Amino acid sequence: MVCSNCADREPSAVTTPGPVALSLAIVALAAFFMWPSAHEGFSAVLQSWPPYTGTSFHAKIQEMTRKAEADHDAKMIAFCSRYADYRDEAPRLVEEAVAMDPSLTWLYVRGYSKIAQERRWAEKLQAWDPDNAIPYLVEAGNRDSEIQRQANYEAPKQRILNDPEWRAAMEKAFAAPRYDSYSDQLVDLQRSVLSRQNIHDPGIIGWTVYPMYPSGWFESRAYSRDLLEQAKQALQKGDKATALRLAWTVAHFAERVRANAKGDLVRNSAEGMLQPAYEFLQPLEAAAGNTEVAKLLAIENEAIASKKAPHHSAPLPANPYRHFGVTSVALHAGGFGIALFGGLLVLSLCWLVIGRFVSGLRAGRTYRWACNCARFAPACLAASIALLAFTFSPYLETIQSYFGGASDPATLEKLTTMNINLYSFPEQLTMPLSLDHQGIFFGEAYIFIGLVTLATIGVALFLYRVVLNRIPSRERAA
Repeated sequence: MVCSNCADREPSAVTTPGPVALSLAIVALAAFFMWPSAHEGFSAVLQSWPPYTGTSFHAKIQEMTRKAEADHDAKMIAFCSRYADYRDEAPRLVEEAVAMDPSLTWLYVRGYSKIAQERRWAEKLQAWDPDNAIPYLVEAGNRDSEIQRQANYEAPKQRILNDPEWRAAMEKAFAAPRYDSYSDQLVDLQRSVLSRQNIHDPGIIGWTVYPMYPSGWFESRAYSRDLLEQAKQALQKGDKATALRLAWTVAHFAERVRANAKGDLVRNSAEGMLQPAYEFLQPLEAAAGNTEVAKLLAIENEAIASKKAPHHSAPLPANPYRHFGVTSVALHAGGFGIALFGGLLVLSLCWLVIGRFVSGLRAGRTYRWACNCARFAPACLAASIALLAFTFSPYLETIQSYFGGASDPATLEKLTTMNINLYSFPEQLTMPLSLDHQGIFFGEAYIFIGLVTLATIGVALFLYRVVLNRIPSRERAA
């Protein structure tokens, strides 16, 4: 027998969300909006996906560029030049900033693939900072690029090594008494402009704060190897004085580079030049009776060799976008969970609230689905918020340290790493399957998405089975 007011009652087989689920939902939503690392982390994750990728950053840079030019703000123009159009807009902004403030001449360290402009900039940089090795390394790098472009990027290395203009620039670089890559100037510029504009959005900071790798990296390694080879040939001919002079030229230059290194990448490169120079010099100094010098060289060489690992020996770092790590997975899994379970929770609660006033909505599969979502989604939402918040929290702490004045390599590396963690996963997901220099790329992101989807379907089916088993067979048949 069916009672006359069954339509007005909730089906007995459906368990509506109780006070625990509702309380958890309120706590989760409050935590999301009150926990900075939760809502700011979600915003940063959201901005890393198309069509939002970099939109707020590029829009902000365009706005800042217009304002800086209107206010004749040289530092802000210099800041914006690093993110403007590479071919035309950026060089124009660099010229404009340096004309307003000559202390920004170090901006000429970055070329823009225009031979005439690169030559002119290198000359201005050398005149402005003549005792620094970097301007001469810039000149050598420009000459290297010029030769490669003339040979359709197929010029043999020996052609560059034998080029008189290239060798003259490298000789000046190795003889310069100082090595300053201008990394500190860049960090100060970035931080001062971001602070002045009150920009603390992690999605924007991640695009703007990154270290500047020094010019002439490859040229320095190639020239040091060439000098050491000349030193070995001189020694074979019995010319120990020339051999010592050439080897010490390499060692002194590499020591200056290491002293100015702003990260492991540059330090490892410097030590990659130092070790063979020390190995060559140690027996020569010992044979010359300079026992203390030979002892120090042996100790230093052993220290370098003891910390040298396979990944330090490569002149280039591993491609950071080749694989996504645990942090990247946690960030995007947390963001995906917040979007999924937060959306399900809001929809289910809206359905249940409306169902209180519309009796026809309190029956059927949709109502059962809304009740189950309202029961289980809060816990999943809370877990997703906690995952994202705890993963993103170190990044916010690093940002606070950065604006507090920290500019050490570790701080910059943390900011750069988090930027990679934010953007590497979406990049791989939207990247077509292809071959790269590190092997076959099979789309790890697609595999991860597939596994997450399968796991979600599996959990949903399990929960559905649990609920279905609680319904009496007669009511299921009905």
